Amino acid sequence: MRSSSAKSATAETARTAMQAAMTGHLVFSTLHSRDTVGALFRLLDLGVEPYLVASGLQVILAQRLVRKLCPSCKKPVRPTGQQIEKMAAAGDVKKIYEPVGCPRCLGTGFAGRRCVFELLNMNDSLRDITMRAPSLPDIQRALIDTQLHQPAAKRLPAGGRGITSFTEVDRAVGV
Repeated sequence: MRSSSAKSATAETARTAMQAAMTGHLVFSTLHSRDTVGALFRLLDLGVEPYLVASGLQVILAQRLVRKLCPSCKKPVRPTGQQIEKMAAAGDVKKIYEPVGCPRCLGTGFAGRRCVFELLNMNDSLRDITMRAPSLPDIQRALIDTQLHQPAAKRLPAGGRGITSFTEVDRAVGV
């Protein structure tokens, strides 16, 4: 568990970074959260004032690693109805791929990794909501209204090209 002095130092660092961003400095930082919206709330939870978050943030980039299917043993399968529904934005996906396992991949069905990114550009609507100490539904409504945010399983043709499996995308980025 974190001590209160370590927590206050983290909050002070976050506030200082946001103040520097507001004065025109280019600030890159890492923050642990599940996704881009989580990073926004993490800054607010650290005690950074909503006006600093709204004014100082330009872009949030979240990244996740997914395991790549082994090219030697991946097998094509027909997606289930539920998988098709979750991949609706990826188009008409007729087949996806699943891991099998072979000597080349040591029986795992996977070989290597690939990065999946989620980018959130702060716009006027998100800034207005952030200034009012937002709730998760407030942010989700703003993202749906501006079509900035879709579940990752809809954006990524999960396994449709055989890069990774639907299950792996769901495990790494959720729906």
